[in-house]
Amino acid sequence: MKKKTLLVTILLSTAFSACNDSFLEKYPGDKMTEQTLWQSEADFRGYALNLYDFHGFGVGNDQNVIQNNSDEICRGAMNQNSRIFDRRVIPETGGSWSWTKLRDINIMVTAARNCNLDEDVKLHWEGVARFFRAKEYFSKVKAFNDVPWIGKELTTSSEELFNPKDPRALVMDSVLADINFAVEHIRIEDEENQVNRDVALALKSEICLFEGTYRKYHKELNLQDWEKWLKECIKASETLMERGYTLCEDYRSLYSSLDLAGNPEIILYKQYEAGVISNQMTTAISSGESSTGTFGGTKDAVEAYLCKDGLPYGVSPLHPKAIAGEPEFLEEEFKDRDPRLLMSFVLPYNDSNPTQLPAMDHNYSGDLPPFMPAFTGEGYIHSPSGYHIYKYWNPDSPNTDATTGITDAPIYTLSIILLNYAEAMEELGLCTNDVLDKSINLLRRRVGMPDLTVEFANKINDPKKGKFAPEISPLLWEIRRERQVELIFDGSRFSDILRWKKASYFSKPFVGCYVDLEKRPQAAYNEDGTPKFKAILGDREGNVIPGATKGYVLPYNGELQPVYSDNDLKLYYEPINKQELTLNPNLTQSPGWENE
Repeated sequence: MKKKTLLVTILLSTAFSACNDSFLEKYPGDKMTEQTLWQSEADFRGYALNLYDFHGFGVGNDQNVIQNNSDEICRGAMNQNSRIFDRRVIPETGGSWSWTKLRDINIMVTAARNCNLDEDVKLHWEGVARFFRAKEYFSKVKAFNDVPWIGKELTTSSEELFNPKDPRALVMDSVLADINFAVEHIRIEDEENQVNRDVALALKSEICLFEGTYRKYHKELNLQDWEKWLKECIKASETLMERGYTLCEDYRSLYSSLDLAGNPEIILYKQYEAGVISNQMTTAISSGESSTGTFGGTKDAVEAYLCKDGLPYGVSPLHPKAIAGEPEFLEEEFKDRDPRLLMSFVLPYNDSNPTQLPAMDHNYSGDLPPFMPAFTGEGYIHSPSGYHIYKYWNPDSPNTDATTGITDAPIYTLSIILLNYAEAMEELGLCTNDVLDKSINLLRRRVGMPDLTVEFANKINDPKKGKFAPEISPLLWEIRRERQVELIFDGSRFSDILRWKKASYFSKPFVGCYVDLEKRPQAAYNEDGTPKFKAILGDREGNVIPGATKGYVLPYNGELQPVYSDNDLKLYYEPINKQELTLNPNLTQSPGWENE
């Protein structure tokens, strides 16, 4: 039974949001004064809970980290990502151009500065507010590039409502000032699982890695100070690496635990509790036929995992067929690979699966297929690609509907910080074997993979690097691989593609595993001998092979997305809705959207 904890922020934030209307009726935003609200730490703490919007496993004012918005994941029911398939349009209203949360944050900043509490208390809560302002503006810059910087509470009559955009450089310098203030003044220790100094350092590490690499590769911005940002990332990461966090022994337990409290790797997590706030993760990876479809991995994601000798798939002699360009069935390609592959995807089986079956069991166990991979139509639990996601599965997390899961969601972990550190060091040309031993190799040793060295990376001749990233060093390619493998399906891949300026990755064909429809398990056929799975098969490049009974599963029935260049700026940004552009003629449209 999961232990309940009083004032666990990540749990209570949604409960606070649910009752926010009544809260604002009692204390309307424009009447929150020292006389009505800001009299104690409890007032600040309660208000701050409404600002916690970290993404977890879905439900409760929350987006699920699993999204079909990159080259590593696909979705059934022809549910294709509108960005990748170029179906986005400029909306009339709505979208991401919303500033309500910023106003709430600025109210708290002002209140902290003007309240009558002790100076250290005032600085702590101003730091918390500025932490969330840094986080909010970071998300806005990622979406729109230049945005107006508003550092104070506005009213409906404020002239600043009609400000033009401020340059990205100015806004991000202000973000850096905010997060530095937070790091300096937020308490090292506070209430359990709430924003403290370590969480602020983790956000700083994330922001600075993103901005540093974004400026380095997006040369059209003409921002030359990318090195400064990467140095700030390293400084924040090193401080956290010295704070006593250690990797937990079980990689998968980070993503499939009912309770992450006490996990030595966790810096911040989102807690779920039956009857209070629950999630949809198990449903997202195991639901049956629906209009939205289930998620599955792609062949490109599976091929990112190294072989157990430390060499890439397609290079390692452990897989000679892959070297020769010949297809392997799923049970073949899963052999002798990085153990994280088997911790993230369901192993193929027929009639028995002693390794993973218990962890796949849940309330729908009666419908569990007697074999894997199972495709659409072959059982309640299936995958559109054949690469069924296993990483988040826990048999004790209910799945009676889309809102009953209770596995906790990691938000910031030591593993993320180690990856940030290693990448920033190599981007600056400072990565040595000592650096790798303090970062990448800790992650590899946890799962029993060989160490990575600078010399070994330089000897690897991975054809995929030449195809997809010829401009970077072999070591950086391996560090990026480690990031994808360690953090697969946690939502970071999309941001990584944006900051590396790799819009061309959105053109990779969505291809699943290789199958022979004439040699499927008996349960995969109808009584008349026809297959339950109405497959569209193709080649490795996603081209349909008409009438084929052998080939790669094409989860989107062979529909290919456009061929993108890394310079297609539209793919990196969100459009501003038409209403906002009309209301404020000083605004300009996002890069790449000017002529839409």
